[in-house]
Amino acid sequence: VHMKYRGEGNEFAEYETYVDYAKDGVIQVRHINPGTVTVKVYKLSEGELKEVFAQGETYYRHDYTSSSNKDEILIKEPIKEGTTWVLTDGSSRSITGVGKSIKTPLGDFEALEITTDMENSVTKDYYVKGIGLIKRVFNDKNDEFTVTSELEKIEKDAPLKQTIRFYYPEFLKDRIVYIDKEVQLETNKDVLPFLEEQLKSIPEGSELSSVLTPNVKIQGYNLDEEEGIITIDFTSDLVKEMNAGAGLEMMVLKSIANT
Repeated sequence: VHMKYRGEGNEFAEYETYVDYAKDGVIQVRHINPGTVTVKVYKLSEGELKEVFAQGETYYRHDYTSSSNKDEILIKEPIKEGTTWVLTDGSSRSITGVGKSIKTPLGDFEALEITTDMENSVTKDYYVKGIGLIKRVFNDKNDEFTVTSELEKIEKDAPLKQTIRFYYPEFLKDRIVYIDKEVQLETNKDVLPFLEEQLKSIPEGSELSSVLTPNVKIQGYNLDEEEGIITIDFTSDLVKEMNAGAGLEMMVLKSIANT
């Protein structure tokens, strides 16, 4: 599901979301605004909906559904006016309305109103069953500014489209060239088979060399975010079937690394 929000008040109020992964009681959502891409993980357990992970500048596809770096309750049972809880920063969040009439660019809804009272601001979030967040209103307590995000579009069966730059040796000209290819990422889709297929494919009639031979498989990867290193696990066919001479082999390795 692709959801698009219209924003007013600052450049980050406008954003759109895609669902990267959805598992039992856990969902990973990609938030894209004009400034950055943020990944958030939500978990439903024991009558509480929590945001358990958030990370900005995440332009790549990675499963964070088992990760945790925060513990923020967004909605808490019982779903009735007056239900209140305290967040880890000491601010108060409560259900301040059930069945509130809310207008959005997408239409009119009866929504659950959640109010977060912080030291210098008040935020009201509006949720609708079967949809999720339809509106957010942030107000500075000094009345200096208001930031609003409102749902304006929902698309079902709409995959995230991303462009991946693939590198290939052009041995006869002693250079490495790239081709941009688009991948459609549905929820829970593993991108590795697409990478493997494209590294084996070259345009017909070109002088490019494929990076991977037919029997090579990508078995998995490990991401070390602290070091900024990704380690790809290939089958041993990568080495056994290369046999192309030192110059081309070096170009193949560079093409893999660049991709």
